[in-house]
Amino acid sequence: MDEILRHADALSNFSVFPFKRALKVYFAGDADCIWALDAAFLREFDTSDTDMIESARVLNTRQFLFGMPGTPKISGLSDVAGKTIGVLRGSNIKTLLMDSGANIVNLSSQEAKVDMLLAGRIDAIGGWIPDIYITMKQLGLDPNLIEPMFPLAASGVRVVCHDTVENDRFLDAVNVSIANVLASEAYQDILDRYGIPPSMN
Repeated sequence: MDEILRHADALSNFSVFPFKRALKVYFAGDADCIWALDAAFLREFDTSDTDMIESARVLNTRQFLFGMPGTPKISGLSDVAGKTIGVLRGSNIKTLLMDSGANIVNLSSQEAKVDMLLAGRIDAIGGWIPDIYITMKQLGLDPNLIEPMFPLAASGVRVVCHDTVENDRFLDAVNVSIANVLASEAYQDILDRYGIPPSMN
């Protein structure tokens, strides 16, 4: 995101919030745009029928439950009852998992989720690909220490904005920057460094 905005011919600034807080700020109109999900996915959380416009796709992302190889596999929501699952505070899947009988542990960071899973203190964690693999690499851990068990959601990674003339102009500039960043060697280096497969972009 920082790379794209720095190279866009438009003024902007951004703040980082937990997922639910980010949604609240955006849908309250306190932010012009929101990053990392597409409009179709965001509409699942919008009760006001907000008109939205979105940028070109930066990459694809998918949400899974992850476990450790060699442990009993959770192959669907019917298998989560009685399991202890770590999620980030404000996660979009918390209610879904609780309604399916899971015991939820709210955690403050990706690193905490990975640490608790590898320590055997929880049965599974919710996470997005490629984010979770980036975290593993940053921790110096082999991504193969965990495995995706079953998918929960999917979204394109985009900049989504309220539908205004100003935001439309902003996204025009963002789209030019996205195209340039995706074609750059620096972006390919990032994909290679974190082991992000070509299917994700």
